[in-house]
Amino acid sequence: MSKFDVFVNPNKAATHILYVDVQSDFVRLSTRWCIPLLRHVSLRPIIQGTQALIEVNQQEYVMDTANLLAVPASLLRQRAGRLSSSDQLIAASCIEFMLRGY
Repeated sequence: MSKFDVFVNPNKAATHILYVDVQSDFVRLSTRWCIPLLRHVSLRPIIQGTQALIEVNQQEYVMDTANLLAVPASLLRQRAGRLSSSDQLIAASCIEFMLRGY
C-alpha cells in the first residue's frame, strides 16, 4: 500500500466510492489517512481549496478533502489506480489548505 494509491470503498451503500491513501509510507498503523472521492456531478459546485476535480481511470471524481478520514487498512484491498503526479500535488495542496488555510 502506497501513498496516493486509489482504493475501492467496499461499502457499496456509501456515497464515497473510492479512497485516496494520503498517509506517509513511513507511518505504519492499522489505519490509513484517506481522502474520499465522489463521482463528479456537474450540477454540484466544487468548494475551492478543499475539493478538487481529478481523473481516475478516465472518470472524473471530486476529491473531498474536507472529509479526510482514517480508514482501517484491512478495508483497502481493491486497488483502483494511482493519482497522477499533478493530482498528487493537488491533493497535497488541499490537505495544506485544510490544515493551515492557505
